[in-house]
Amino acid sequence: MGVYKAAAALIISLFMVTSLIGHHTGRLREVPVVGPQWEDLTTRFVSWFYDATGIYLDALGFVNEKVIDNIPLETYDMDLNKPAYAYPYWSYTGFPREKLPEILRSKVVQEFLDSVISEAEERIEKKDVPRDAYVLYLRATAYEVMVERAKYCAGGPTKDPRYVVTHCGDCDDWHVVAYALISKINEQYGIKARYFLTHVPGHAFLTVYYPEEGKWEIYDWFPPIGIPAFNTSAIKLGYAGYMMPDRKNVVLNGRCPVAFNVPKEDCVFKIRRFENFGRMYEFYRIYGEGEIERFYELPSLKYVEGSKLRSMWG
Repeated sequence: MGVYKAAAALIISLFMVTSLIGHHTGRLREVPVVGPQWEDLTTRFVSWFYDATGIYLDALGFVNEKVIDNIPLETYDMDLNKPAYAYPYWSYTGFPREKLPEILRSKVVQEFLDSVISEAEERIEKKDVPRDAYVLYLRATAYEVMVERAKYCAGGPTKDPRYVVTHCGDCDDWHVVAYALISKINEQYGIKARYFLTHVPGHAFLTVYYPEEGKWEIYDWFPPIGIPAFNTSAIKLGYAGYMMPDRKNVVLNGRCPVAFNVPKEDCVFKIRRFENFGRMYEFYRIYGEGEIERFYELPSLKYVEGSKLRSMWG
């Protein structure tokens, strides 16, 4: 009986400590950052548990497989205005982070991606788009098709992409799928790129960096990132937030047929591109969901330190 009591006490202690961590991080922060009251205690505890067992104790009391080589990672928390410890993004997930590439190669995910790309290609073929910009149209249109099909459900840990494409997901879930989609297109055309799950307070989306060109792209359903292939003069004004002031760039949020009063097959777009990191950052600050805070490189989803990110600023 004493053994069971000891085990129960340990489980309760683990739950209490991890609940405290979760209390100071919050679901929408997406980056578990230990708050000022608990940062030393919880950091030492989590580090000790990791060293002793080789597994990582995440922010809600679940125990996942080993996800990184060294923890914690020290960064700077703007909310706390002091150094804090940022744990890997997918410590908060329903499955081992290191299995993401394998999961994205699964039959159900690949069938979803192939179907989305096929529909995007069919739409583009019906439009007279410049052939030298074909891939730019394919990436944007495929993203629009994905969002048109996306079913949204929030809450819980980041969900398995196999579940997301067959059931539902939220912003981080769908933009992991978007990574699989855009990277698949780029690989088909021999295009080199780096991919980042990118965070602002309360939201996550995909950014892509093309090292051979030094250009960036955003894939998100809030800012106007699409250039329509159809005549924008036919767009009904008054749909707040859908268009840029110049009426050239629009939001790719899956509502194209309704918002523009056009058949679905007419929803063909070219992706907006940014000459450097600074322009992308400023664009998203004004037209997106605020200032970009953190980047996690896909598919490893490891935190990208500021010094490494600056090397891509251009």
